[in-house]
Amino acid sequence: MGGGAPRGGASTDVRLALALALVAAALYLYYAAPLYPHITVVVEGPGGSPQPGAFVQVYALLPPGVNRSLVLIWNGTTDGEGRAYVPLDRLAPIARKWAEKGFGGAHVGLEVIATYSSSTALLTRFLFVTYTPGRVIGANNPLGLLYYSKTVVVRLEQVRINDSAGSRGFSALQPTPPTPSPSLCAHSGVPVWEEVWDYQTPTMYIPIIWLYDRMGYKAGGNIMGLFSPSTTTDFAAGLALTPSTELSSSDIGEAEFEFAGTSFSSTTSAFNYAYWGLDTSTYYPTSVALYVQGTLGTAEFQLYCYIPSDPYGQWVPVDYYAVEVYIQSADLSKIYSSGSVGTAPVNNMVNILSQYGYLGYYPLDYYQRSSNGFYGYGFINWGFSWSIPAGALLWSALQEAGAAPPPYSEAIAAALVVVASFSSTTTIPQAVSFTVGSSLPPYGDVLVSYLAIPYQNGGDLQPFMAGVIIEPSTSYTVNTTLAISGPNVVPIQCGLYNVTFYVYPYIGSSPLLVPGGSVNYQIYDDVTGQLVASGSVGVPWHKPAVIRVVLYPGTYTLVVQYAGYNDGPITYRPSTSQIQTTIGEEC
Repeated sequence: MGGGAPRGGASTDVRLALALALVAAALYLYYAAPLYPHITVVVEGPGGSPQPGAFVQVYALLPPGVNRSLVLIWNGTTDGEGRAYVPLDRLAPIARKWAEKGFGGAHVGLEVIATYSSSTALLTRFLFVTYTPGRVIGANNPLGLLYYSKTVVVRLEQVRINDSAGSRGFSALQPTPPTPSPSLCAHSGVPVWEEVWDYQTPTMYIPIIWLYDRMGYKAGGNIMGLFSPSTTTDFAAGLALTPSTELSSSDIGEAEFEFAGTSFSSTTSAFNYAYWGLDTSTYYPTSVALYVQGTLGTAEFQLYCYIPSDPYGQWVPVDYYAVEVYIQSADLSKIYSSGSVGTAPVNNMVNILSQYGYLGYYPLDYYQRSSNGFYGYGFINWGFSWSIPAGALLWSALQEAGAAPPPYSEAIAAALVVVASFSSTTTIPQAVSFTVGSSLPPYGDVLVSYLAIPYQNGGDLQPFMAGVIIEPSTSYTVNTTLAISGPNVVPIQCGLYNVTFYVYPYIGSSPLLVPGGSVNYQIYDDVTGQLVASGSVGVPWHKPAVIRVVLYPGTYTLVVQYAGYNDGPITYRPSTSQIQTTIGEEC
């Protein structure tokens, strides 16, 4: 008998090869991007690593002209690399509606919600991003994959959940089971946010700056708004994560507030101004404002968890909610003044904020106007953004129209603000600003409004508004907060570096910078504990202090002290901070 392979050996090899091929094909399909035009959503865990198995919901914001704010266009689960793919043909019909309204070249909103539960924690994130309707429409074809690319990265955050029971049913067709403790969400698979309610306002006036004159016609000037042709204006959404939608101002601290990405963005040019107070012999209004026209959007979501051990074995609600307010659309090609619009939108908004005790005022400056000069300040010239109380604005607009209020409390609405920011590709100033051009006496105080609600983004800063009060000189004492950025490191030669740090002395807990003073600093070698550099630098007017030193490679601790500052009757208190940093490498 001749030798040879055992009986069935060839077919075994074929089966093995086929199985390996099927496994490879399955892995490819699990990890590879689809061959159609799409938006890629990458979900990361809190540490930045990919998060497989996260549940993703994608909502498209709707154009103005309807009272709905958003619509679900896709949901699904991330693959082994933490990726999900949203087909463009799900978004294209909404993009066409935006284009029909004249927003084909604007950047309009898309909301991505990602959720994941482990055995120990519930992780979620709400994030607004923008897309250009015209580009989506053009790429919605088989060849669109070759030239359209958009990736959205969503980093999950652990959320706080209280232990009360939920109250709203998932569907009228399902019986409502006993509601579990929210802590069980961490063991229930993938939780889901269910949309409860959404709304978009009609086109309305949205204030971007306002001013109240308390000098009694002893001062005058103007407010100004300027968008240059190279300016992009972005609006970031405000979000509250809350154990109840009925919070009052006394328990508003149970909610967590944050900014949730950009809901609308546009590049355009516009300019306008409004005079206030006494200017030479002309009496102007003592309350003035500038506006753009647009629509506000809002939505409420409730968290649902699947409890396998529950007798009903179904999705059940828990008392954890997300409430959001955002700029849905805006026409930034024209700025309107209160001379034609009036100040009712601002007055109503400010009244709501004051009613709940949310409105505070920081002393920005003690102004002194020379006989032939003026005092002026621009909110955007030095690279920070300002907030607009969109929740209070929306609530007051609904009241004025006699419409039903949102299903969440007015106290929550009043705490929700959006953030406006300018960016430019040129050095042309873009700002909302104000001036004091005449004053008798030629001095006084400048106060700037802020929301007395901490937002988690940026270290619990209290958002400030471009709402200004000019008043007679008064004594104020205010705390300061220090932040340090850097280092910016430039090699001089092998083993020696020019190192630059920026020190930001903030007024209170706002992103407003103090008008002056000095910063003392000491730099210590972390290995030897020795002092290697020290000194003092001045703080420019409403700009960061700059520390420049030369250092060898090593690990150092920078300690800084803001020495405080007396600006007329206003006292800015001292504050301290420190950071550790590693510089360069040995040759």
